[in-house]
Amino acid sequence: MSDLVQLEELRLKACGVISSNELRPLVQLKSLDLEYSGIETCEDIAQMLLLEDLNLNACRRIRDFSPLRSLKRLSRLNMSHTFPDSISFLVELNNLKNLDITEAICSDLDSIVNLQNIEELKADSKIEKKWMAQQSKTK
Repeated sequence: MSDLVQLEELRLKACGVISSNELRPLVQLKSLDLEYSGIETCEDIAQMLLLEDLNLNACRRIRDFSPLRSLKRLSRLNMSHTFPDSISFLVELNNLKNLDITEAICSDLDSIVNLQNIEELKADSKIEKKWMAQQSKTK
């Protein structure tokens, strides 16, 4: 993949186990889809500072998503069907507008109500209701 350094969009949906260091040279990526892949860490993804759209749906081997806090351009993130240790890092993603955490299992999911920049949230109904109530208070 090192020959693809200028690549801006990559879809590796359901590709099985992939080593994140194989993605390391792809620093020009703006869109990355790893849905249902077996990736285990997002350390190298966090170096893709131009990323705007990231799909990690069902990337169940990743537990620590906190390195993604460096993706300041990220506007769309899909973490549905994952098991993050925490989602507290999301508050640092000021450009994040679209977030999918449907069926994500995490102890601090309720902190989602504190995200002010989210325009579209997909989550389990209890979380969505709390978020919508908080949004109506701030407007």
